[in-house]
Amino acid sequence: MLEAAAWMLWALVTPAIMRLTQRLPPRAPHLLPRLLAHATAAAAILVAQLAAYAFLEPWARPESVGSFGERFGSMLSPPAALSVLVIYSVVMAVAGGLGMRRDVRDAHDRARELERERSSLAQLLAESRLEALQRQLQPHFLFNTLHSISALMEHDISGARRMMSRLADLLRAALAAPSAIPLEEELGLLESFLEIERIRLGDSLLVTYDVAATARAVRVPSMVLQPLVENAIRHGVPRSVAAHDSPPERNQTPGSIRITATMTADRLRLTVADRGEGVAANADRRHGVGVTNTQSRLAALYGPAAANMQV
Repeated sequence: MLEAAAWMLWALVTPAIMRLTQRLPPRAPHLLPRLLAHATAAAAILVAQLAAYAFLEPWARPESVGSFGERFGSMLSPPAALSVLVIYSVVMAVAGGLGMRRDVRDAHDRARELERERSSLAQLLAESRLEALQRQLQPHFLFNTLHSISALMEHDISGARRMMSRLADLLRAALAAPSAIPLEEELGLLESFLEIERIRLGDSLLVTYDVAATARAVRVPSMVLQPLVENAIRHGVPRSVAAHDSPPERNQTPGSIRITATMTADRLRLTVADRGEGVAANADRRHGVGVTNTQSRLAALYGPAAANMQV
């Protein structure tokens, strides 16, 4: 009967001990005050347990004699205190282990949440950088085209008007396009740009395509080919025409530009090739705004390895 009463008491106080341990874990920097708090709780449990023993002993052992106080005093001993202390410590250890497990789980959850936030911020940063690069490219392309229109106005008013109309259509499409589009759509934007160039260059510009069917759905930065093709026109079309100095002559040798898209495993390779005179030996070989912008956009979307360009 006394043992049953003791275990019932422990069943009642165990949840309280676990909550107290979770609230006041015995660790630095408040180790001593918290140990004192737990010692006080253990002493209270000891008193309650001995009081229950002293109260129930006449029913459990009719031969027992003495008053309640005498029975309580006879039961108060170091072994009784040690027994309560051991059981209390075991309950504390279990509660501490469960608390540590919960803390570890919470730490993992926080780490995953922080990683998700970091990835989200990194994605937002990359998207912002891509948008900034795209906005940088649009004025560069616009200024070059306006310069071409200005040069064309001197000898072909009708052609300059057509170029203005094509430029408006291209700008509307480019501004509406997201930062990355399928290669099929990118080729459509490029063809709009080439229509503008054909007005200026006429038969002096010959562009051919060799695009693998599997490459057409691959997403690429919008307007990624335009600065490369514009660069090829500068070096692939006869200089007297590409430099906007004069209208194309009928017997002018065409400038051939070939655009190739191939797939190797999971990688897309884009090639813009021309058969022009190339870069002069004494020319500044640093990349201009268009090529540098293209490299930066590729690196931002796919990593530095994707921005490996050979010019």
